[in-house]
Amino acid sequence: MSFQTEALPLSHLEHALDPRQQIMYRAWRDNELREKFMAHADYLALLTIDRRTKLPVELFKGEKSLAGKVLGQSWQKDLTQSDGSEKILEAYDLDRFGEPTYEYVCHDGDRRGRKFSVAYERLVLPFKIGGGLPQFVTLSTQVAFEIQPIVAQSHGSDLVPSHIANSRILLGKEERASLVHRVSE
Repeated sequence: MSFQTEALPLSHLEHALDPRQQIMYRAWRDNELREKFMAHADYLALLTIDRRTKLPVELFKGEKSLAGKVLGQSWQKDLTQSDGSEKILEAYDLDRFGEPTYEYVCHDGDRRGRKFSVAYERLVLPFKIGGGLPQFVTLSTQVAFEIQPIVAQSHGSDLVPSHIANSRILLGKEERASLVHRVSE
């Protein structure tokens, strides 16, 4: 399992795949994040940091969020056991708390014995609530998703693969895109 990340300039949010990313960044910048959170909650994840382990702890995961649809229940365990996880965790580093993160992420993992690959744009916005507890709103927009085929036995004893692919941009026809490539088109 591995993660690869590429930092993206916040100015590229103007060309984000999901306009909610730009909306949420502006709300964060204008100190209106709480109001916008409720309007877009189905697509967001809310996390805090365990001060002892320094790892993210999920507080809320919207049904339509990438974490809810693709990454599964064991994403936190996957994170600690994956190469490149230190780059993912930088967005939740309390020593640099207050800085938003916008990046392109590729994750190769394993879900119940099936290998998968997902690419997404991730926006992480830090904020504190009344008691000072640091929290992070994350909005990840899926770019590509591929999962190892399921092999099923048919009645004629031939193996029939079933392939799931879901990508608004790539659909497996091109290499993983970078935001810079997409913006220049």
